[in-house]
Amino acid sequence: EVLERFVQNDPALEEIIHKVFADLHGILGVYDYTEGWIRQLKEEGYGVYYLSNFFQKADEDCKDLMGFLELTDGGILSYKDKVTKPDRQIYELLLERFGLKAEECVFLDDTKKNIDGARAVGIQGVLFQNREQAVTELQKLGVKTE
Repeated sequence: EVLERFVQNDPALEEIIHKVFADLHGILGVYDYTEGWIRQLKEEGYGVYYLSNFFQKADEDCKDLMGFLELTDGGILSYKDKVTKPDRQIYELLLERFGLKAEECVFLDDTKKNIDGARAVGIQGVLFQNREQAVTELQKLGVKTE
């Protein structure tokens, strides 16, 4: 479906689009601090969840880079549940599925409209720019993190 949409958007690039989609392994990068940060937050007693607008082909091609997801308490990959950020439904589904209270959650994302989507359901949001900035903002919200 994603591939079809890209081709529909620019049919003249169909051949190139198909070549790019043949192997999406390089589209994802993982920060070297990701696993340690997740572990530290969990040691402090926090639940750590993910919301991702990933599609199936990207998930399959990037499996070797997604190991950090196993450290979390769960989450939502949009293609599996047919919901995407910033739609209200994805945040509500996360809250419902994992028994979370919106007012006790903080959502980090690098896209403002996704933060706005979380805030619309009562979740606090931090617009992620870098780890240092995110830690500072989380600490201001009372989150114990370093």
